[in-house]
Amino acid sequence: MDVWEREKKAAFNGGVMRTSIATVFYFWDIEKVEETANTFGKVNHYDPRCQASVSIIVNLIGEFLRGECDCQKAINFARERRRKYIENNKEFYSDFDKFTNPQSLEQLELNKLIGYSYKPVGCAV
Repeated sequence: MDVWEREKKAAFNGGVMRTSIATVFYFWDIEKVEETANTFGKVNHYDPRCQASVSIIVNLIGEFLRGECDCQKAINFARERRRKYIENNKEFYSDFDKFTNPQSLEQLELNKLIGYSYKPVGCAV
């Protein structure tokens, strides 16, 4: 936590990769899924951008596991919840919006900063 608060630069995608499995255990209760996934993620990915990314991914996975598959609903829900994670860091909003509303994969600049937390989110969306 101290490193992130000092630097405010890191936002790696490891949290997304390591926490998605948490959805399986409580997929019927998205609040519990999100809480569990972000608790896991904070261990080594405390950055609020990582937490926002985890929130979107577990919401999408939960939709599929519940058989609802309304991805747009899950994406909209997760975008609204971003405030829970990045509301105190408004400088992160533009990147969040850019990566959660991609018009194409090229817009995500996947060949640059490959470990950035919002990139797998943009691909999933």
